[in-house]
Amino acid sequence: MKSVKKIYFTSILLTCLSMTICTGIWPEPASAQSLSISKTVTSQSGTCPGSESITITMGDTVKYCYEVENIGVDPLYDITVVDDAGTPGDGIDDFGVYLSGCDDLDVDAINDDLAPGGSCSGEYLLTFYTADTTVNTATVYASTVSGGGSILSDDDTATVVSERPEPQPVITKTVTTQSGTCPGSESITITMGDTVKYCY
Repeated sequence: MKSVKKIYFTSILLTCLSMTICTGIWPEPASAQSLSISKTVTSQSGTCPGSESITITMGDTVKYCYEVENIGVDPLYDITVVDDAGTPGDGIDDFGVYLSGCDDLDVDAINDDLAPGGSCSGEYLLTFYTADTTVNTATVYASTVSGGGSILSDDDTATVVSERPEPQPVITKTVTTQSGTCPGSESITITMGDTVKYCY
């Protein structure tokens, strides 16, 4: 039987049947610049992160949650997040998302950078006044060099299903004299001891 040796080399496990024949799985090399965004949604008072979709009643407000990560090995600069408000191709209603927890690697007094492995997050409240299904797309942009360089981007979506409220029973109450007919009126003046008729 051939002896089997296991060799660890840069965190990669190889199975070697000899000094020259080794088998193993070599991972893809990490990209020098890699950017990732995760977008979820929750209720107005919910906590982030939320879920990929939510069902609400028309008129409710939701909270969108955004998390941006630098999953590369180089710093990223001038990070911005833009949400299309569910209308791709129409930039009029797009909105920017304020991110907290980012770095200021280029010392420009603006926290819009991320070191490798770093992350920052943001939230945005939005009210839905119509019954519809809305898929919002958030896109994050970053530069490989402060003030320039290549532009990286990534996007993610979240879905809101806004439904019409269930019809509520409507009751109308009026009042008339004992021998009166319904409907009556909202108020009546009587003499102590009289009997009234309530109409529903």
